Amino acid sequence: MPKKYFSLISILLVAFFATGCTKKTEQVQNQNINVNAVSVLNENVNTDTETDKDKLCGWVDESDVIIKVNFADGVVKDASYEVGFYSSPIISKMRVARSGCDYRTGFNYEELENDGAVQMGVRGYTDSVRRQIVGEPISVILGADGKPDIGSYIEVTIID
Repeated sequence: MPKKYFSLISILLVAFFATGCTKKTEQVQNQNINVNAVSVLNENVNTDTETDKDKLCGWVDESDVIIKVNFADGVVKDASYEVGFYSSPIISKMRVARSGCDYRTGFNYEELENDGAVQMGVRGYTDSVRRQIVGEPISVILGADGKPDIGSYIEVTIID
């Protein structure tokens, strides 16, 4: 009886070690494939930051209404803010103004058509807390054509 167990255990050990060796070979092959893929990707990386900025921010320059966020002295800047128009405390039209776009964002006139009287507003992108801005409340009347009565280039300054 012990001889049968010895044979069974021997067969299981041989099978276990045989499959373990093939898995290592597969892992080494996968690592080689990953290294080759990374080197190919690194060769194709575009280091032109102007092109990247155009991809991220080009639409802002093509917008009809551009909003730029400025900062009072001592204000710690976040990476992004949501900037736009509040028509009520809970209803707003906001867009992200990123640091990579010099804290600018934009809207088209069609988006703002017939919105009427609204207020400018800025809130943190990560915490959604509304920020205080100089001259608040800044009231804007958006006409039937979507044009703001204060102009198409609007600057707001965060003070908190």
